[in-house]
Amino acid sequence: EKYNLTGEYVIEVKTTIDTKLQQASQRILNEAIALQGQQEKFSQAASVTMTPEGAVLSIVGGKDYEESQFNRATDAERQSGSAFKPFVYLAALRAGWKPNQIVVDGPVSIGNWAPKNYSGGYAGRVTLKSALAHSYNSIPVKILIDVGKTPIIQAARDMGIQGNLETWAPMVLGTSALTLLDLTTGYATFAASGKQAAPYAVLEIRKPSGELIYSRDTNAVPAVQVESPEVIADMNVMLGAVVKEGTARRADLGYTPQGGKTGTNQGYRDAWYVGFTANTVTGVWVGNDDFSPMNDVTGGRIPAPLWKSITDVAEKEYKPKALAGLPLDDSYTQVAAAEPAQTVVVSDESPDVTVDTAAATPSGDPGQDVLNGMLNLFDKKPAVRNNKGFKRKSNRASRKQRGQDAALQLPRANARAAPKDNFLDSLFRPNGQKKKRRPLISF
Repeated sequence: EKYNLTGEYVIEVKTTIDTKLQQASQRILNEAIALQGQQEKFSQAASVTMTPEGAVLSIVGGKDYEESQFNRATDAERQSGSAFKPFVYLAALRAGWKPNQIVVDGPVSIGNWAPKNYSGGYAGRVTLKSALAHSYNSIPVKILIDVGKTPIIQAARDMGIQGNLETWAPMVLGTSALTLLDLTTGYATFAASGKQAAPYAVLEIRKPSGELIYSRDTNAVPAVQVESPEVIADMNVMLGAVVKEGTARRADLGYTPQGGKTGTNQGYRDAWYVGFTANTVTGVWVGNDDFSPMNDVTGGRIPAPLWKSITDVAEKEYKPKALAGLPLDDSYTQVAAAEPAQTVVVSDESPDVTVDTAAATPSGDPGQDVLNGMLNLFDKKPAVRNNKGFKRKSNRASRKQRGQDAALQLPRANARAAPKDNFLDSLFRPNGQKKKRRPLISF
C-alpha cells in the first residue's frame, strides 16, 4: 500500500549486477572445480564482488544453479579461520598498537588452550605487520589478552559484520561461522577508508508505465564513518603486506594497491580469500557441502589465485587508484607481470583447535536468488553504528563463554533459519501463503 502496488504484479528492477563479471566469475570457479576439484577434494566454490560502498557486482552461490539453488555465498555459515584476524588487529590498532612495533611470536595459552602456528614453530621477534602477513596464531591471542574480547567484537561489528560471533578465546582465530557475503562486507569497509559498507543490489524499481517507485539515490542512508582514515591506513598497510610478503602472494595483481587475507578452516574443510582494491572487493570460498576435508587446501593455494582471476576481470572497468595507507606509486605497473611458473607461497594458516563437526545439510528456501533471499530490498537492518564518533560502548556478548579447555563445537554449516519476507514478498504474496520455490531473477 505504501508504494501503491497492491493491484500490479509487473515491475521493472534495475540492479547493480555486472552481467559480464557475473558470467566470468561463474566460469572461473567452475573451471577450478573441473580442473582441480577431484585432486584437491573440493566440489563447491562461491564468490562475491562488490564496490567498497556495497554495490553487489556479482555473486556466485555454487557450481550449478540448476543442480542446487542453495546460495553458498549468502546462506552458508562457515568458520572463517584466519580471514577473521584483521578485525582482531584492528582492535589492537584502536588500542594504540602500531604496524611496525615489535611483538614476540611464541608460546601463549589461556587456560588449557595453547594455539600453535601452521608450521609448528615460532618466529620470535617480528613486527605486528609481519605477524599478520604470515598469520602467526600467537599474536591474536596476545592481542586478546591485552585488549579483551569486547573491543574485538566491536571492531568486527563496526566494519559491518552481522553474523553471530563467538565469545570464547579461540574466536580470535576465526571460530565464528560467517557467510561469505558478511565477511566480504567487513573488508569493504577497509577499502572505503572506514565508511561502513552495506551490501545492496537494487538501484531502481519502476512501474511498467515508467513511474519511479524506488530509487536508491533518494532512499539510501548515507554511509557512516565508523573508523578514522588514519587507523584504516595502518590496517591497509598490514593487509597489503599479506599480499606482497605473506600468505596471499598468489593474489598479487601487480598493477594497483591492494590488501587482503587468507583463511583456512581446521581440518581443511573451508578455504577463503577476501581482498580489495580501491575499486572492488571480492571474497572467494571453496569447500564441500558435506563438510568433508579437502586435500590440504589453504586460502593461499586456491582461493587467492581465483580471487586474482576474478578481480582482473572486475578491474577492467576501472583505473588503478590509491587506498588509504597504500599510495599508487612507481612500484605498480599498469600491466600485471606474468606469474612465475613456480610461485613461492608462504605457508598458510590453520587454527590449532579441536573441531567436532556434523555433516552439513543445506537449509532455507532453495528458490532464493540475488534479489529474493540475498538482500532484502527495504527490510534489511544495518549493523548498529555510532553516529557520534569512532569510540562507543559495546553491547553485551550474546553467548555464554564456554570453558577454555572445551573442544570447539563448530556450528552446523549452512544452518540458518528461513529468511524473513522482503518487500517484494510481502507485496506479491497474500498473508500466510507459502513462498513459491521460484526465483524472481535467475542468472
